[in-house]
Amino acid sequence: MTYSPAYLHADGFTDKIEGGFANHALDRGRGTKYGISSAAHPEVDLGALTPEGAREIRHRCYALPIRFDELPWPVSLSLYDWCVHSADPRYASWVEKEAQKIVGAMPDGDFGPRTIDAVHTYCARNGALDLAVRLLELRTDAWDRGFKLGLFAPSTIDGIEYRQGNPIRVAAGMWCHRGFYRRSHALAHELHMGV
Repeated sequence: MTYSPAYLHADGFTDKIEGGFANHALDRGRGTKYGISSAAHPEVDLGALTPEGAREIRHRCYALPIRFDELPWPVSLSLYDWCVHSADPRYASWVEKEAQKIVGAMPDGDFGPRTIDAVHTYCARNGALDLAVRLLELRTDAWDRGFKLGLFAPSTIDGIEYRQGNPIRVAAGMWCHRGFYRRSHALAHELHMGV
């Protein structure tokens, strides 16, 4: 399969952060390899999954639904990494709805033509970097709300800790996993870079 240079750049960033195989008993995603969770993709044999096979799945399940190649950089990177990190293609629809709210788009199903037009209009007024950073902030806020609402049970936290590090306290009393904080920091840096 042929991918755009922008997709290869974004996927390279996400793939590097996702890493190889992890299978912690307390992780809701069960086994995960190259960002492909066996809970979200039970049809995939993780043992036989290759990096190229994972790239194809990430492209089909996460890049195509958000119309990655029609989005300006770095908005495409911010949305794509969020969708992959969510580990479940169904979660991508929530990400899309949140992005639609920011740009003032009327939901038109998935990431449809009206949303793409609204993203481009927003970026023409405010800059693509502004939208990409707002998406990253929204993602961090959603993570924080999940902790406050108890959506991340201790066992889940332990599962994520095993893969990504220990929780740390960050600004405004928010608890965050060191791995998520590092990922967010790396993504913020990458958003400022060109393709």
